[in-house]
Amino acid sequence: MTSRSPLFLGIDLGTSLLKLQAIDQTGRSVAEASVPLDLSIPQPGWAEQAPDRWWDACIRACQSLFAGGALEPEQVAAIGFSGQMHGAVFLDAEGEVLRPCLIWADGRTVEQVAQIEARIPRTELIGITGNAANTSFTAAKVLWVRQHEPEIYARTRQILLPKDYLRFRLTGHLASDVSDASATLLFDLATRDWSPTLLHALGIDAGLLPPVYESTAIAGKISVEAARATGLVAGTPVVTGGGDAECSAFGLGLASGRDQTLLCSIGTSAQVFTVTERPVIDPAGRIHSLCHVVPGRWHVMGAILAGGVSLRWLRDLLTPPGTDRLPSYATLTTEAAQAGVGAAGLTFLPYLLGERTPYMNPDARGVFFGLRLDHGRAHMIRAVMEGVVLALRDGLEVFRELGVVSAEVRAVGGGAQSELWLQIQRDIFNLPIRRSLTDHGAAYGAALLAGLGAGAFATPEDAVAGMPLVEPSPPDSAVVAQYQRIYERYRALYPALREQFARADSR
Repeated sequence: MTSRSPLFLGIDLGTSLLKLQAIDQTGRSVAEASVPLDLSIPQPGWAEQAPDRWWDACIRACQSLFAGGALEPEQVAAIGFSGQMHGAVFLDAEGEVLRPCLIWADGRTVEQVAQIEARIPRTELIGITGNAANTSFTAAKVLWVRQHEPEIYARTRQILLPKDYLRFRLTGHLASDVSDASATLLFDLATRDWSPTLLHALGIDAGLLPPVYESTAIAGKISVEAARATGLVAGTPVVTGGGDAECSAFGLGLASGRDQTLLCSIGTSAQVFTVTERPVIDPAGRIHSLCHVVPGRWHVMGAILAGGVSLRWLRDLLTPPGTDRLPSYATLTTEAAQAGVGAAGLTFLPYLLGERTPYMNPDARGVFFGLRLDHGRAHMIRAVMEGVVLALRDGLEVFRELGVVSAEVRAVGGGAQSELWLQIQRDIFNLPIRRSLTDHGAAYGAALLAGLGAGAFATPEDAVAGMPLVEPSPPDSAVVAQYQRIYERYRALYPALREQFARADSR
């Protein structure tokens, strides 16, 4: 036993991993556990997960956490949540799941996006939500199920976001938080609540949606049934929590927005993210403007759909069938370093799942441009790593256009585990970069929110004051100049290929 003091538990429901992290009152990590999650692709462009599998993973992760001996269930003073955003879980009157969850990566809703745009003028939609319509957001998924599975929709009595379903299983209470709800396209960014105007326009009954709270509000307590399944103590308070990007940012110290810090998160997907003291909306709808997990704060986010999954795709593609062990990512990045800046002229567009920022185009497709006979594995790996960051720079350029200035980058996710990927971010963004010495990510931010909700920290700034960070690494001016030329070439490719993307899947 390392400590008998009160601890705070963060639960992060990711796409490929459910992670638990316990911290003490100083913010020090005490223990963690994780369970992998599966993704189903029933048809091209679709992406689903079974919510019951999330619950099973939560039970297994809790059992693993307590079996480790670093903490006992009685020490957990409060629990916070983080999770993948934009999903749609449909429940019946008994709270049973009616169909697999359509998750963030699901792109089947092209027709529903067109319907949203036809019913709500684009300027009005962006003005209310801070976002343009796209296939990822929850609203389009709700319309798809209503139109294609009317028998399911007729039985639906509640629609929840992924982490909110998991919290419901733990507490029996329905709730959502402002950060996750603001990424549904059904939310008023200014009032921080569901938008009656949008719900009426889309014909969605407000009673299908849960009440919305700030991210540090107590949303329920661990039920007796959930305690029996997980080993948690019945009656333990559970705070509402937030979206994974917001919790990751908060866990890296992004609370006030005054320090002009840019978060770069490269996980399965990838985002650039900056906290603001007021809503900042792009009239062109190229980025996402959402509520932050800190009350009275908002943020802007540039999101791409295929971040780290692009590298995983390439690794799997280059590995011979029947190979017992896949090469490690460290091995891949060691190869990529040998290719040099710019991958000898090879450029990768990471649009394997379509793209959000800045194009909001589900028809966009991945491209290797400039292939030659002298290119090899190392060049392809390097091009993929660079292509992900070049796509993220598109979002950063929109921030700059809107007057949102960044002074440094803090990196999280798989992109923070690779020294090469850190260097690529630093030099493509032309900003100093650093990562947390602990690099806990979204589960850590969720645990901090639990501490805030329980009163262990007086303010959000106090909660993140002791964040251990490495010294910033300044950009290399010579490499910055090289990447500027590469970025200009990269930016020219999408306009040149846009019409072809729309035809790519036609027969």
